[in-house]
This record gives sequence, structure tokens and C-alpha cells, in this order.
Amino acid sequence: MKSTTRCDFGNRDSYAYLKMWGEDDDANMFDVEDSASAFLEFDGGRTATMETAWAVNADSVHSYRIHGTEAGALLDITDIRDTDVDVSQMLKFFETRSGGVDHYLDTSVTANHNDPYREQIRSFIDAVAHDEPPTTNTVEQAPAVQRLVDRVYVDNDR
Repeated sequence: MKSTTRCDFGNRDSYAYLKMWGEDDDANMFDVEDSASAFLEFDGGRTATMETAWAVNADSVHSYRIHGTEAGALLDITDIRDTDVDVSQMLKFFETRSGGVDHYLDTSVTANHNDPYREQIRSFIDAVAHDEPPTTNTVEQAPAVQRLVDRVYVDNDR
């Protein structure tokens, strides 16, 4: 794994916070990184890149991309407002096909917006109400996620 974390914006007096979720009274009030990147290598030669940031000079995007030898996919859950009420989120599949004339196939699926935080709370309440463990974000999954986060910091090339 190759990774890096950065503290480029949160501690700068000159940084302008657009759509800030908190107060920005003091440029030195942040003691966390504002962005991180990692290149991951898995068994079998598969790779993944991860980038996350709360402050960066770019549009706010929340998307996942998969690139394979047979096909690819893009899940974009960035809030894209169709109207004042509806929000669309896009899932696209990509593949090339032959037969007759070689062509590129692009299939899109549009889903209604859901609030992931509300869904997490609903899942937790359902698990408690039914006295059953949740099926997602389980206790068994948490250490694996934390090990990955720890590796980003250990392998950090700062």
C-alpha cells in the first residue's frame, strides 16, 4: 500500500470554506487531516485507489468506480438535484461488445435519494427492536475497516 494524508487547508487563514458544516472562526482549530489518498494492492493482482477529503479545491463528489477487463461500473451518490424535492443518484455499467459492429454499451440506472445516516439509524433501531444483530456494519467488519485505516497512516509517506 502507498498512502498519504495532508493538512493543506484547515489551518490556513486564507482558506474560504464553501458550504462548511461547522464554524470556521479559527484557522488553527482543526487537528485532523483534510484529505487522504491510498493505493491498495490485493491478492490476485487487484488494485484500488481511495481518496477522501473534507476540504479540497474541487467539486464535492461521492462516487465509486470499478474497472474490470470485461466491464466497469460507476456509482455516483453525489446529490444531484433534479427539482427542489427530488435527488437522483446514478449507477452506470460499461462494457464493450462485438458482434456485427463493435460497440460500447452504456447502461444507466437512476435511483431516488436516500439518507444514509437515517438508514444507519433505522438499521440500528431495527436490530435492537428485534434483538438481532445487524447484517451490515457488523462487529466482525469493524476491525477489518480499522486495520485498513491504520495501514493508511502506517504506510503514509509524509
